[in-house]
Amino acid sequence: MVKPPQLSQAVRVKILLLGPKNSGKSDFINLAAKNDAYKPGPTLGTDLVVLQRIYDKIIVKFNVFDLSGDNLYKEVR
Repeated sequence: MVKPPQLSQAVRVKILLLGPKNSGKSDFINLAAKNDAYKPGPTLGTDLVVLQRIYDKIIVKFNVFDLSGDNLYKEVR
């Protein structure tokens, strides 16, 4: 039986998505996450999406913070 390759320790990358409202920030991250349950609409404050990928036997965990572009939530930014 063939053993699966050993994966090294995980690396965490934090990403902050900023931009004007209706610019497609949430659409972009949900496309990358292959989130079929995503319903387009405005972000209320902040969303967090966690993605995990394996590159050359290294686990990379992406914490993506999607911030609303609406001026109503400028204090959150």
